[in-house]
Amino acid sequence: SVQDLFNETLPLVEPLLQQSGIVLNVLEKPDIPEIYVDRYRLQTALFNLLQNAAEVMPAGGKVTVSTFYDAQEKVVAIRVRDDGPGIQEELMSKICEPFFSTHTDEGMRGLGLAIVQDIMKIHGGRIDIRSRPGEGAEVTLFFPMITTPGAPQPPFAKNPEVSEEAPRSMKIDFHRF
Repeated sequence: SVQDLFNETLPLVEPLLQQSGIVLNVLEKPDIPEIYVDRYRLQTALFNLLQNAAEVMPAGGKVTVSTFYDAQEKVVAIRVRDDGPGIQEELMSKICEPFFSTHTDEGMRGLGLAIVQDIMKIHGGRIDIRSRPGEGAEVTLFFPMITTPGAPQPPFAKNPEVSEEAPRSMKIDFHRF
């Protein structure tokens, strides 16, 4: 379940969240369909998003993780929202580029969002990032409704770089999230 996945991921970032004084909220939403995803890759994506939020709020703040289902688009989404400083408009087009970081002087490598974007491509999904300076950032991961492991992805998600082998997958039960 997503709750299990989250319980496995949280201890990895918990020291960083606590050190920064960040309050984490998880919002449950009823009637979220189950999907199959690569457990380790989704854990990596969540870790990277939570780590990014912690890094931009060293003096504390709030992070909210939520899920929702869009029946019209047939996608299940995980959203991570922070109340940090936000992202400057001129940087929005660069933030998913490998090695781009506004924190290079602090030793940051700039791989977090690039990795998350690649994970979403592998799943045939997409990432949506919204932000306004001073109002925090919101990253939403959209997963297409694939309900069986190894099932073909929707046509919009065809990715020739991805192996045809069925990835490690797990059924996600969003009802327990």
